[in-house]
Amino acid sequence: MSRIFLILLIVLLANSGVSAWGAPASVKIDRVTIKGASAFPSSTLESLIEIYSGQLLEHQAIVLSEENVQAFYHSHGYDEMTVKVRLKQEVLSEEGSGRKVQNVLEFDISEGRSIRVAKIELEPEDLDQVVIKDLWNNEKEKLKSVLKIRPGDLLEQSKLSDAKRSIQEALLADEFVGSGVSRIEFEPDLGRVDNEGARWMKVRLRVDLGDRVLFGFRGNEYFTWNSLQAWVDDLRTAGLGKDYVEVVKKRIEDEYRAAGFAKVSVNVYTVEQSKGRTRKLVYSIEEGPRVRIESVEFDGNVSFTAEKLRSRLFSKASGVVQNGIYVEKDIRKAAELLTEWMKENGYLSSKLVAVNSLYLARPKSQQGNSSVKVMIYLYEGNQTILRNVEFRGLKQFDETQAKKELSVSDGEALNLFALTEGIEKLKRRYFDLGFLDFQIKNEGKEGLVRYSQENRQADITLEINEGLQYRVSRIQIEGLRNTESDIILRELLFREGDILGDSVMTLSERQLRRLGIFSSVAVRAIDDSGDEGKKVVVIKLSESDRGTLAWGPGIRTDLGLRLYGQFTYANLWGKNHTLSVTGSANRRFLYWNFWEGQAQVNYAWPWFLTPGLTFRPSLSVGRTQYLDFTLNQLSTSFAADNQTASLSWDKQLLAQTNLLGTFSYTFEGIRQFMGVRSEDNSSMTIGTVTPRITLDLRDNSLAPTSGFYSTAWFDFAPPALGSSSANGSIGYYRAQFRADYHWPLPYRLGLYFSFRTGFEQSIASTTNPNFNTIPLIKQFSLGGVGSLRGYNELELNTLTSQSLQGLQSSVIQGSLSYLNYRVQLDLPLTSSLKFDMFLDSANLLINKYGFEHMLYGAGCGARYLTPVGSVNLDWGFKLNPPPGTKDNFVFHFSVGVI
Repeated sequence: MSRIFLILLIVLLANSGVSAWGAPASVKIDRVTIKGASAFPSSTLESLIEIYSGQLLEHQAIVLSEENVQAFYHSHGYDEMTVKVRLKQEVLSEEGSGRKVQNVLEFDISEGRSIRVAKIELEPEDLDQVVIKDLWNNEKEKLKSVLKIRPGDLLEQSKLSDAKRSIQEALLADEFVGSGVSRIEFEPDLGRVDNEGARWMKVRLRVDLGDRVLFGFRGNEYFTWNSLQAWVDDLRTAGLGKDYVEVVKKRIEDEYRAAGFAKVSVNVYTVEQSKGRTRKLVYSIEEGPRVRIESVEFDGNVSFTAEKLRSRLFSKASGVVQNGIYVEKDIRKAAELLTEWMKENGYLSSKLVAVNSLYLARPKSQQGNSSVKVMIYLYEGNQTILRNVEFRGLKQFDETQAKKELSVSDGEALNLFALTEGIEKLKRRYFDLGFLDFQIKNEGKEGLVRYSQENRQADITLEINEGLQYRVSRIQIEGLRNTESDIILRELLFREGDILGDSVMTLSERQLRRLGIFSSVAVRAIDDSGDEGKKVVVIKLSESDRGTLAWGPGIRTDLGLRLYGQFTYANLWGKNHTLSVTGSANRRFLYWNFWEGQAQVNYAWPWFLTPGLTFRPSLSVGRTQYLDFTLNQLSTSFAADNQTASLSWDKQLLAQTNLLGTFSYTFEGIRQFMGVRSEDNSSMTIGTVTPRITLDLRDNSLAPTSGFYSTAWFDFAPPALGSSSANGSIGYYRAQFRADYHWPLPYRLGLYFSFRTGFEQSIASTTNPNFNTIPLIKQFSLGGVGSLRGYNELELNTLTSQSLQGLQSSVIQGSLSYLNYRVQLDLPLTSSLKFDMFLDSANLLINKYGFEHMLYGAGCGARYLTPVGSVNLDWGFKLNPPPGTKDNFVFHFSVGVI
């Protein structure tokens, strides 16, 4: 009824020329309201409305909004829900003849009764077989435990989808194939009465167990068992059906052929185990020889030489083919790309006719080898030359500029791919200049390119309609509850009166999302009824929850038991300021003297004094014990209490390349105690200024799989900035650099490289030969999972360096430097489990910098993701341990938040 009402209203207004209240036929919406909603927050429903205040009344937008709201309610268990849309006028004031009214579009929601889950039942599709009964009895309770939908919950489609996915994943983990929820049945629970009028429904999930299958392999030499099993796991995850035997077989054959084993053969044998409850499939692989490419010849080429085509073919081929290995599919794909390259050079009718392969006979003495001669048949056709480019309706640019945007030139070979890209580039250029209605009227039509002289020449004609260049009439922000509108406006790349380009809207929306204080952001432009050359920019937002609390336990071999907690409150005072409090405490397993811990309060103030500059003051306190593992004589080297105040400013220097600059001043009050030497037990203050620059090109900053990361910083702590000690003068500077690279490899493998280095130099003088002018707490030390596995945390310290360099003293009154290389190969088995192999190398030199006295650690490790955090295990071996070392390996183990 609501749709009929709106249609009649709009038709009436269009025919009569006036509204029911005497307003012009073009009705402008002053306010949009939602009435009758109680089950969901208004902000959630507002995000579903497709019409905004300030917009003209549009029937299509209203119908779409109505459908969005209905679909949302129906998917959340309110299938009786209805919505009526009314357009009404509200009187704001009546003063003489100056009667002021506003047009209000009201969405009146009648939620109706909710549908709730009365009972969850799991039933198999077929219980006729004894085997199925036994399997079902073993699996039923396990499947119930993974369901996240419970009696009393709303019957939501998303929860049912999650239940289906959870059951499929649980069966997958138990080696079932072709399993999952086949159908969902509903039955009303008529005997249940609810005071609130909810309807109760029994939900029955019909489960198809499929087959329980174990996969085995034999005959494989080139690929490892892990590789073969990883292919099966990929197919399991994607969903194997009843034809899983042949699907797995085909995957193995395809992978072998892709590696150059063109004559591979796979046979499948079935073994029943455990009284028929489990099938074991054994895939027997006859790899055969790896086929090499003897030669590649061409037929049908006239303008291009065989050598030119051969060079281009191999440049577009896979790495396997480039190494001279024959892969039929890759050769054909490279040949198709070769014809595309010919078309780019003006041979528009060129095509691939056929690819033939001839296996060459071998003497009996070379039967283990195999090679093939590849023959590629082509049709070139005639080359098409671009004679002329004509623009009709071009005003904003001259023809020379427009041709440059199109990337075409008269007299050159016609490249249709470049022309298509050039048209898109020209359109983007116009859109960015505010011509949002720009169009090429003959785009995609025959008249765009006209051929002549048997397709040897071509003319291009673009019929352009530039349209209006739009400007911003006003910016309308909706959905704010706590945030000040200035916080939004300052992130926008446009202002009222500016030209409204397409890219500035997209980038502005991205900027608002990056603030992290909104759960949804939408930036749209609508026509301004008062000026056809202007647009109203509507920014629709939903604010996220501001407070978060996180905590968790952990275990580390070096730190022992550990507790961690963090509280964060974002968007303080509606200004996007953030306050966070973090704390941790740990009790070591070895050589425990006291509980250690740190606590820190951080504050973030964006746009501090100047656009883009963030001010980050912080306060922290901590107590830490530093152990000495030199020559396995475990003892406390020293301990320290630390109170720190820091002022930091950072700014994004280059947004496109994610280059961040930081400058900070830190003042620390430190008390060193429990030191082996009395000179190291003292109280001190250290004032430090630190400029830093960071470049982050990784795909993900938390769990990267590809990309480059680099950072460099310089600490300067002279006496003039507050550095002093009760036992003598201290002061130093130090420079450090780090570069990491994540390189994704085939078969989900990943290679990680890291290079780190540092140099610090004392700038204080003393007459005491036993006094460290660079305090112990600021001296470099390495070892452990972060630098040199196979060694304990801080095991590579000045005492170790003294021994390796043959020095008489480890007191630092000059310089200290380190180099640290790391390489790691990751081998994921599942989404939650992966293994790795690593090689680490590092040194620590007193009064030197170079590659001397490098220590090496190598080993393997595993990572397993659990609901309480990651379980990490590294087993590192010392490849060249320092003289006197007793233990040649170290286990690095941690669980949870580390």
